[in-house]
Amino acid sequence: MGDYGAQQGRVDWVDAAKGFGIILVVVGHAIRGLLEARILTETATVQYVDTWIYSFHMPLFFFLTGLFIARSAEKNTLSHFIFDKVATLAYPYFVWSIITILLKTALGPLPTTPRSLRDLSLIFYHPIEQYWFLYTLFVLSIGFKLLYLSRTTFWIFLAAAIAIHPDVAPLLLDGRVMAEVSRFAVYFAIGAAIGSVHLRDVEKLSSGLLALIGIAGLASAAGRIVLPQDGFYPVFATLGICGGCATAILISRSKFAPTFEYLGHHSLEIFVVHTIATAGTRIFLASLHVSSPFIHLVAGIVAGLLAPIALAIALKRTGVRYAFSLKPRT
Repeated sequence: MGDYGAQQGRVDWVDAAKGFGIILVVVGHAIRGLLEARILTETATVQYVDTWIYSFHMPLFFFLTGLFIARSAEKNTLSHFIFDKVATLAYPYFVWSIITILLKTALGPLPTTPRSLRDLSLIFYHPIEQYWFLYTLFVLSIGFKLLYLSRTTFWIFLAAAIAIHPDVAPLLLDGRVMAEVSRFAVYFAIGAAIGSVHLRDVEKLSSGLLALIGIAGLASAAGRIVLPQDGFYPVFATLGICGGCATAILISRSKFAPTFEYLGHHSLEIFVVHTIATAGTRIFLASLHVSSPFIHLVAGIVAGLLAPIALAIALKRTGVRYAFSLKPRT
């Protein structure tokens, strides 16, 4: 998710990291959807997996997007930069928020979180479902560009992000969007600082060191189960980001690279459609009286990953170019 175009030079391990991250997003939402539908029981194992995923998967995406924000801000004028973010973030946010509300309205009580047409007004100030990420990322991107124009250094941007974090200034920003901005700005800023000077350097690390960082980072992220207090969240999120990126670099060197990079390349399509696909799968299986949590979970994850890509390919072949962005891929 986020936007970095081919003109900026794609980085294989970042695509792999986005692929890894989007798998976690789909798995996390599939698990929570089944819990809300009371198909899956919240056992200790389920709670462990859920807590582990949610300890770092969204900070990872903010970090990855931040890696490329500096070069985007540098090469584009303010008007072009704003148009780019409207085309790649605001546009899919509005399109798929509206589609989700319309679908849920039509389905009545069948979704685990029903919606009505009255919820359309929420789109402007209180994002629904997972689409808060796109709204928050848009605000952070525009904010970064404005600070960049004022010659603010990356470290000042990072300091500002830390200063508005809820653990530092818990009452500074109010409202759903601003609350998410204050919570995730620090990971976006860390990505911007690293991406400006050290993006390629991390690729030079040895596989042995990357494996150590990957295992230690991802394992340590699970510490939020033991220390669930919000004050520890940034620590576990940062460890998870380190572990996730190290794992992604190793994946980019392996035979699994094409699969993860392909999923990463289509992470936006998967992100905006996957909950529709997983919910639809759950409703369909329930209509067939399938109650097995395992079948529901596996089918939901597979549908959440593949159905959005299949939809994107089908729409492209039928000439629908602007389902996911105003800047469709060629």
